[in-house]
Amino acid sequence: MDMMDKYLKKRILITGARSAVALDLSRHFMTADCEVYLADSMPTIVSGFSNTIKEYFPIPSPRYSKHAFIEALLSIIKKYKIDLLIPTFEETYYIAQYHAQHPIPDCSIFCSSFEVIHNLHNKWLFQKRLNELGFLAIPTQLIQSIDELQQLNISKPYIIKACYSRASLSFYKIDHDSVLPPIHISPQNSWVVQPWLNGKKYCTYSVCNNGIVQAHSVYPVNIAINGNSCILFEAINHPEILQWVIKFVEKEKFTGQIAFDFIETVDGLYAIECNPRATSGVHLFIEEDKLATAFLNINNTLVTPQLGTRRQILMGMLLYGWQTNASNDFLHFLKHFLSSADVIFDRNDLKPFFMQPFVFIHLIRLARKLNLSLPAVFNHDLEWNG
Repeated sequence: MDMMDKYLKKRILITGARSAVALDLSRHFMTADCEVYLADSMPTIVSGFSNTIKEYFPIPSPRYSKHAFIEALLSIIKKYKIDLLIPTFEETYYIAQYHAQHPIPDCSIFCSSFEVIHNLHNKWLFQKRLNELGFLAIPTQLIQSIDELQQLNISKPYIIKACYSRASLSFYKIDHDSVLPPIHISPQNSWVVQPWLNGKKYCTYSVCNNGIVQAHSVYPVNIAINGNSCILFEAINHPEILQWVIKFVEKEKFTGQIAFDFIETVDGLYAIECNPRATSGVHLFIEEDKLATAFLNINNTLVTPQLGTRRQILMGMLLYGWQTNASNDFLHFLKHFLSSADVIFDRNDLKPFFMQPFVFIHLIRLARKLNLSLPAVFNHDLEWNG
């Protein structure tokens, strides 16, 4: 067995496996001759039907049954001799917190320390960290009560958002004639206030090892839910953003998957927020890009997607894309809808695509039961809120 075979023939466990991100990663690792196992607290997921995986394990929720969640992962790791554990969503924080106190033998965890990823996930701490590292930061105020919010004397439009939020939930734009929404703010549920910035928005996704960016994609915010959560992705080249990410990752000595939301204004490039986990930027990599080599730390050059590669979340486009505020031009939507490949469809792995309606029905029932929106219910049992 040569050195390449030694690195490629790995047993990989991917958690947070309900998302199309996990499905894409499974396909990339399968092409790298790895054995892929999936685990998630949702009983039925589209990636569980993929022919690229060895087995899918339904496990307890990390948010509601943290100890049982950890015990289930340890059992899988031991029984199947897992070499590399890759968390993809906010179960990352639960895993990192446990790993800091109880290192898992013979299995690498693909994420940074809990302290690092927590400081990046929290929107207040992230802006503080940007200041500490010398990056351009958005002027940000921490709000810990409704009284503090109401006492603000701000003449220009601004945004308020929870320190722990995702998918554009708990996010509001306020101007002079807006009525404050009925929100709960407390020291345990702090929010931030920032000026509303005008500019071009971009999102990134990177795979990093010990402070080195080994894979990177960037795409503009085009068609998106509420103008923020992208459902259409197109790979572009943005050298300034790439250099920003390289510099930040090096300063943090970051390991794992990391994503940033940027806004480019007349004053410069601002990082709006950071997601120290997987995001939809992974969809822009195709088989020929060999994304798995970045995770396995065997690539010699930066792995990037081919410019112009375009993907869409078909279900999201059907539900939201045609009415999104990000584009008022229906022909613009139709052009991209008809010309972009779906993130789940793969002619060599068809079951996940055709099983989507059954999984979707389960999500609708769960959303009604919990009185949550579909975007909120999709991740409610994985969330980390401090």
